[in-house]
Amino acid sequence: MLFRSTLSILGSEFHMERRESYYMVQFRDVAGQVRTIRIGREKFIATPAVVAELLKANADLPDNPKDAVEVVRQAVATRQTRTRQITSRTGWHGTSFVYPGETFGPLAGKLKHDGTSGIDPALGLKNGSLQAWKEGLKNPCEHSDYLIFAASIAFSGPLFDLAGEQEGVVFHYQPQHSAPDNKGTKTKSSSGKTLAARVAVSTIGRPQKTDLVSFAMTQRASEDYCFSHNNLVGALDEEGRALSGTGKHIKPQQLPYQLTSGRGTLLSKKAIQDSDLQNLTWVLPVITTGEKPLDDPKNQTARMEGAQVRMAPIPVPPGGEGGVFNRLQGSRDEILKSAHLLARQVEQTLAENYGVAMPAYLRKLV
Repeated sequence: MLFRSTLSILGSEFHMERRESYYMVQFRDVAGQVRTIRIGREKFIATPAVVAELLKANADLPDNPKDAVEVVRQAVATRQTRTRQITSRTGWHGTSFVYPGETFGPLAGKLKHDGTSGIDPALGLKNGSLQAWKEGLKNPCEHSDYLIFAASIAFSGPLFDLAGEQEGVVFHYQPQHSAPDNKGTKTKSSSGKTLAARVAVSTIGRPQKTDLVSFAMTQRASEDYCFSHNNLVGALDEEGRALSGTGKHIKPQQLPYQLTSGRGTLLSKKAIQDSDLQNLTWVLPVITTGEKPLDDPKNQTARMEGAQVRMAPIPVPPGGEGGVFNRLQGSRDEILKSAHLLARQVEQTLAENYGVAMPAYLRKLV
């Protein structure tokens, strides 16, 4: 048990991508809570710099600078010699699978995810139970090919490497082609496309709508996102967001190639000296959503063949016909009522249960 104004070093970690090493420093903060942070080993050459970093983290250190420095020196002198590697890249590392919070396979306890994802803070978050997740989605999935497909896409992520596949794929949930509608059905009304994407995301983390990444991202951000979701699943929501606002957003027509290529922009040797700028690789399936059909000759020119192969359209019926709940039967009013109830059931299930499916799946797969 830690005592006031004392700290300990639990071991060292080496970051595979950043090529940096850290000490894992455990301390008690001024509120009495025991915390652990990483501090670069190079900083311990100048002990006052370590004291400053600990004080910034609210550590309960002596007010006298000399005493605080002595506490740090004692911790270094008595540090544990345990070492392990960490990585920002999820997925297969040999015959082991690195997932946020847990590594499955022979490298368990030796290699772990670094636990930080600035590009997607919801990745790896958990809540509820696997049983509740399955039971809550059972009835909605019985009435929706689209929800089943979305969840299946997520679970296909870890299989790409096992199948020897080095290129990913994008599935774009979109409205059915626009057509005259004598019934007055709104073909672009809410049909559950985002809801399906959230079901996929719920397998690997928190799936609130605000957690989904939109098309309004830079090219480097898309590379970081794919890298952090390697061998899992990605989801980009609302294609229209890429066409609004300001900033250097990646062009939607680039995404089929960018997301599936498995390799980011090749940076210079000088650039990669910055630990935050490294050459990145990945392979994963991605779900995207949008309000315009990808291949509608009435509204746009045909896409390149490469884009058609890499980004497959998944037409979703209009909300007035049940949307993603395409297996509902009955009158229009009955379908609408049932679809709304099923959507609410999915919403409630995902709010209370998420991030519990993929770890259970990986545990058996590995």
